[in-house]
Amino acid sequence: MAEKKPQKKSWPTKSVPKVGAERRGPRNNGHNRSQRNTYELTRWTIIIFLSLLLSVLLFPNLLSKPKKYKIGDIADRDIKASHDFLLEDVTTTEKNRLHAVREGPPVYDFDPTGNNTVVRVREAFAEARNSLIPVQPNSEGELETPQSTNLKEPEGQQNTLNLKESFFGTLDIPSDEEVFQSLLKSGFPPEVERSIERIIRPVLAKGIVGDKSTLLSHAATGITIQNIFTNKEKKVTDLSRFLDLKEAKAYIKKQVENLNSPPLPPKLQKAVLRISAALLKPNLTFNKRETEIRKDAARKGVKPVYYKVKKGEMIVREGELISEKHLLKLSEEYRHLNKNRFLGYIPAMAVLIGFLIFSFYLVGPDMEKTRRASKRDLFFQGAMFLTFFLVVMVSNLVASQVARGFPFFTARALLFAIPVATAAMLVSLFHGIR
Repeated sequence: MAEKKPQKKSWPTKSVPKVGAERRGPRNNGHNRSQRNTYELTRWTIIIFLSLLLSVLLFPNLLSKPKKYKIGDIADRDIKASHDFLLEDVTTTEKNRLHAVREGPPVYDFDPTGNNTVVRVREAFAEARNSLIPVQPNSEGELETPQSTNLKEPEGQQNTLNLKESFFGTLDIPSDEEVFQSLLKSGFPPEVERSIERIIRPVLAKGIVGDKSTLLSHAATGITIQNIFTNKEKKVTDLSRFLDLKEAKAYIKKQVENLNSPPLPPKLQKAVLRISAALLKPNLTFNKRETEIRKDAARKGVKPVYYKVKKGEMIVREGELISEKHLLKLSEEYRHLNKNRFLGYIPAMAVLIGFLIFSFYLVGPDMEKTRRASKRDLFFQGAMFLTFFLVVMVSNLVASQVARGFPFFTARALLFAIPVATAAMLVSLFHGIR
């Protein structure tokens, strides 16, 4: 038989925990937590950086100022409207304003009394008659004829001069010695006074203008007559009804010749004609101030004429000569593309892009593996995202240039040839994601 080997006796012993193993567990947990915090911080840093950078790249106008053109310059590229806007048609608006100013009738002030002409005639004749000495009865008990009327003594000549100055001064006409002597010898009869009134009234009612040629130049639009006493206005288109000074004098001359009641001696008829002609003054005068005020109001009352420029409409083509109309459209387009407007879009766009990038991390494949990835993987993913974003931007420029040479292709259609999916393929290949 085979000889049995003696078995070594084993004594029961208690398991002694390793001190190093106890310490190694908590130390590894702390290290993992620190790595996870670093990973999360790196991820959020990349998200924020990419969000801000991409939001700025989406608005390239912030990085460069638009070229300022002048009239006569040549456009170096096609410029389209980025939005709908209304543009004032300055030429048409100004034409309408000028038309409104020209169509506005001028304003004329009308004084139907002719600066109180009739009142002055009555006052002058009344004062003259009151200055004369009443005629005393003769030996036969009858009054002397007016030709024997005398002035107050002893200074009769001086009183005559004073009376003449007062008479013509009240009438506001030049002194006429022949007329004055005729009236003085006849005692300033009321018949002459009434004849002057009857002749002068219809002439003043017709209206006397200083320059009829200027008045007739407004025949197309007519004039607005404003009564200076009642402030009532009336538009008149028949301007031939008004008289100038020459026509007014011819009118009163005919009236004096046809004056039959009361009959007057030739000298007094001559005095009536001269006084009436001297009293004629324009009572229809041009009111320049009121006319200008109304023209200005008519000009401001014309509303501007606008025409609409639609989004995408070509403002100017490459190689086209810049005109004034182009400058108006470009100024409105550049005003819309002002940096202050885009500065308000960037924060909102950055938040949107950041949310999209973060969603890629949340819904991407192999989430657990992605969470255990290193910071190099995050930098690689961010670099690929940024690289292909720049590739798309450059490809957009290339597509627009290619579309010019090949009209049967559009720039938007050529964008589908960009290998955008290559970024996802490279990330999956390097990370081993299937």
